[in-house]
Amino acid sequence: MKYKLIAVVCIILGVGFSSAVLAQRTSAKTYINLINEQKAQLDSMENVLIAKDSAIKATSVMLDKEKLMVAGLRDEIMRLDAEKNDLSEQLDGFHSDNLHLNQSNRILIVFNFLVGVLLMITLVFFLRRLSRRRSADENADEEDTSIPETAAPENRKPASVHLSFEDKLMQLERLGSLREKGMLTDEEFNSQKRNLLG
Repeated sequence: MKYKLIAVVCIILGVGFSSAVLAQRTSAKTYINLINEQKAQLDSMENVLIAKDSAIKATSVMLDKEKLMVAGLRDEIMRLDAEKNDLSEQLDGFHSDNLHLNQSNRILIVFNFLVGVLLMITLVFFLRRLSRRRSADENADEEDTSIPETAAPENRKPASVHLSFEDKLMQLERLGSLREKGMLTDEEFNSQKRNLLG
């Protein structure tokens, strides 16, 4: 009886142990399946991470290229600003030169105008003087032909009735040249001089 009890206990323990082993096997299989699922999830996440990493690397390359482009554009903008400053300085210089030239041109125009006016006045003065000298020479020639040389100085008509001072001076020069040529005597010259000067 004792042996039977021991055998029953052993059978119960064996059945319990085998059921425990079976339960552990099923739980182990379940655990392995769970681990395999998690491993698959980890692999898919790793693939996603690899794809994201490659995308980040591509984005980083693009950012580097854009940084280089931005740096190039910045250098180009700085160069264009420098050229703009140079051009504005040159333009300011041209404006100041233009103002100086305009002032010089105005001064030259005024100077040329004044010189032209002076030349016109001088020309008119010389033309009037020349016409007076011609008229005085013609009057003297008429007097020389109308009055004989042997006539007395009192018989000669005074030529200074309507003559200006310059005409009187020209007449005196004419009389002086006639006296030097011997066509007038000193008395006739003095008489004509008195008549001219009044």
